[in-house]
Amino acid sequence: MGTCEFQTKPTPTTLPASKFCCLLLKNIGISKANFQFHYVVGRGGYGKVWKVHNKKDTKDYALKEMTKALIIAKKSVVSIVFERELLSRVTNP
Repeated sequence: MGTCEFQTKPTPTTLPASKFCCLLLKNIGISKANFQFHYVVGRGGYGKVWKVHNKKDTKDYALKEMTKALIIAKKSVVSIVFERELLSRVTNP
């Protein structure tokens, strides 16, 4: 699967639903291989939240793993994009 490139920052209101998956999968240079998985913190309708340890910066994080097929089947792509945008803006000590 290729990467997506956008000239302006896309938002859920400016992209058709078919393009959201491409936005969510945009290659940012981080993969599951960058983390050591410890345990499942919680489960939800689309997947799990893991406690992980970043191998590069040695910090612990919560990593949300979601099943793409369920998101598309439930027609929740817009909600997931908004959630991702919101979480990317949150800072927490």
